[in-house]
Amino acid sequence: MSDNSSPQGSDGGVASHHPAPTALTPKVATTTANDANRIVTALKPIACLRVDDVRFEFASSFIRPGVQEEMRLLEALMKQHDGATMSLFGHADPVGDDANNKTLSGRRVIAVYAALTRQPSLWDKLYSSPANNDRWGDPSLRAMLNAVDGAGSGDPKSGPDHSDPVAPYRNDTSKRQQLYKRYMDKLCGSLLLQKTDFLARGADADGKGDYQGCGEFNPLVVLSTQYDSGEKAVRDAANAPNRRVLMLLFEKGTVVDTSRWPCPRASEGASGCHARFWSDGERRRSTRLANESRSYGKTQDTFACRFYDRLVTASPCEKPPEPLVFRFVEEFTKRPIAGAQVVIRGPSGNTQTYTADEHGNVLVMGHPGTVFSVVHITTPETDAVSHVEHTPLQSNAQP
Repeated sequence: MSDNSSPQGSDGGVASHHPAPTALTPKVATTTANDANRIVTALKPIACLRVDDVRFEFASSFIRPGVQEEMRLLEALMKQHDGATMSLFGHADPVGDDANNKTLSGRRVIAVYAALTRQPSLWDKLYSSPANNDRWGDPSLRAMLNAVDGAGSGDPKSGPDHSDPVAPYRNDTSKRQQLYKRYMDKLCGSLLLQKTDFLARGADADGKGDYQGCGEFNPLVVLSTQYDSGEKAVRDAANAPNRRVLMLLFEKGTVVDTSRWPCPRASEGASGCHARFWSDGERRRSTRLANESRSYGKTQDTFACRFYDRLVTASPCEKPPEPLVFRFVEEFTKRPIAGAQVVIRGPSGNTQTYTADEHGNVLVMGHPGTVFSVVHITTPETDAVSHVEHTPLQSNAQP
């Protein structure tokens, strides 16, 4: 990550420094008594990293291998803010009910916290205690084995039980925890944090102050009612910005008293969150317009929790992904080339193929600071296009 304050986007998130806080300038006056005032500065983040929903299995807390990109960004960010302390906030989309979404967002931050601090026992609790649709099971074991040594691709139906590579782990907690540790090392590389690197310094056994799930209470995007009549897959994709884990970094030496921390534990219910709502919190998170989606990045009035809202008002990481439009036209006539097959490379080096629409446009979603490049183009008539136009990410783009 560069030393400037520009956001650094990845295929699955964004990292950034926060704007410098306004200096506190208290006013003082003389007194004839032995009086004193206590000045307490507000809790202000200095940097952030956001992990998008794409880094988790759908409706699950299991972390996919691609999160290695965001872990590298986080390591670079923490090197620039030596000694900073951190707190994690998980968020869900508004599909489903408050209780289930509070649970899922809490389980996701537990998974991230456990990986950063290498606590396999926390992962085993997630594995052994499914919640709603969040069931790790054999798919998670297979994914971990594939990632660490390529050994998870066996077919359990092809032979006796011993031919299935995940079989030895199903009922053996010790073996599972060894696998978790190897996979955590794969995800985080050399980034290893201690409990004391977090905002509450591990003072609470269940992570109060260090990590919390915010459920569906702070959506980045409140979809318009137009999505109600569309396909579920389209609504899920449009709601993806709301499903995220945000890591906030605070100045070196910052610590909080867990008895005064306003957020409930990740494992607790949603009532503690409701107690911290703005007076119009329900309106903020629920009001849906007929023809336009509401965006926090544009209006900053979609978060119900006043505590969280105040923390991240200026956060570059709490903005929805924005559209980057590539336009493909003929070199001399400038006519759009509809149907062009375009291969675009993301920051990680991974590529994806898109098809240009009737206007020659290809739309890619990304965070500010994300760098994409066109690596190959195939048109209906030729295998190359010599003129490419593209628009930069717009900070005021409307989802």
